[in-house]
Amino acid sequence: MHKFIQTLFGLFLFTFPFSIRFLAYEDAAYRFGKFNPWVAEFVYVPELLLLVAFLLWLYDKKKNKVKVDIGHNYLWIILGLFALNAVLVTGLFGDITLAGFFVLRLFELVAFYMLITNKVLEEKLMVKLLLVGALFQVFLAFIQVEINGSIGLGLLGESAIGPEVPGVAKIDLETGKQVRGYGLLPHPNILAGYLLTVFFIALSYLKYSNKLFWLAVVILGLFLAGSDAAYVVGGLTLLLAIVFKAIKSVQVKKSFSLFLLVLLALVNTWLFASSHLLSSEDASLQERLDQNVIAQEIVVDHPFGVGIRNYTLEIENYADKKLAPWEFQPVHNSYFLMLAELGIQGFILFLAAITLLIYTYWHRGTDIPILMLLFLAPFDHFLVDSFVGMMLIALVLGFFRLKNGS
Repeated sequence: MHKFIQTLFGLFLFTFPFSIRFLAYEDAAYRFGKFNPWVAEFVYVPELLLLVAFLLWLYDKKKNKVKVDIGHNYLWIILGLFALNAVLVTGLFGDITLAGFFVLRLFELVAFYMLITNKVLEEKLMVKLLLVGALFQVFLAFIQVEINGSIGLGLLGESAIGPEVPGVAKIDLETGKQVRGYGLLPHPNILAGYLLTVFFIALSYLKYSNKLFWLAVVILGLFLAGSDAAYVVGGLTLLLAIVFKAIKSVQVKKSFSLFLLVLLALVNTWLFASSHLLSSEDASLQERLDQNVIAQEIVVDHPFGVGIRNYTLEIENYADKKLAPWEFQPVHNSYFLMLAELGIQGFILFLAAITLLIYTYWHRGTDIPILMLLFLAPFDHFLVDSFVGMMLIALVLGFFRLKNGS
């Protein structure tokens, strides 16, 4: 039984970025004339591996009367309140079925976290599987960029991409349109976030020569994905890793980390309040500023939240122009999206969980992967509204707990 559980979990570690999925629920997905994935739900084949592995693991523990390490009780209380708030808000203002899927994702996040922290597989083996998975995704992304289209791995979850395919992330070059690398993930930005997460988790387990090799792999992957946010966050996090390596005092590391978190909070607060005063000649940046303004207006009108996945159904009431179908997408800031959908009370519960986690487990003064994830959150929404994003959160929190102990 134990070997079988380990095999399932190992397969999940390698395959969780694969977008092998089937549509499980959609009610308002075609409301604007084009399929809107943000108000639909999918079931992913890798998540079935996770659920089976976790349930068998729980059964095995109970059968053998082995105690399960669940961590700090207060964290579970806050998480429970967070899930309850999501259900209540969505039940009142949105689609309760979508709230149910969100709670399922939270359960899967917890399952992944517990399998990591209870060391179903040894730490170094988990890291090796994650690195091999990342290398595989970079290899696929390289081929996609080289042939400027899909490889033909639809059965493994590859998106149908090409230079003329609508809705595909691409770069405009003088020679024509060039697709960005997807690997088997739903979007290049998610590929970039996945690569950064795996690299910074693995960093403390690698020897110097291996660090250089995997850094080169990740840089290549980020280049293929073409994510500007990943360049910024990856470069900043790597610089922080070097600085923290040179600092010996744990207290200084803690103080510096706290300063960075406060600065992050202040910048996001200012951006949330001031985006309507800013403008940019860059179309992509201006689009994100416009999204921030809409998020702010939604929060002002709906301080208790609009409900899970209800954001894209609300934005047409706040846009100052008629939106094209592809413009119905979440605000590209995970904090703002959480605030708009789960309300001020939900966001406070999120902040309480982060604060308690840091207060309880941050013994070494710093943890690079968790800082990286917190820095990445203001640049996109996939961390809180996609299966892979929530698994990345579980991955970071699980290794954070392993390295810092109880």
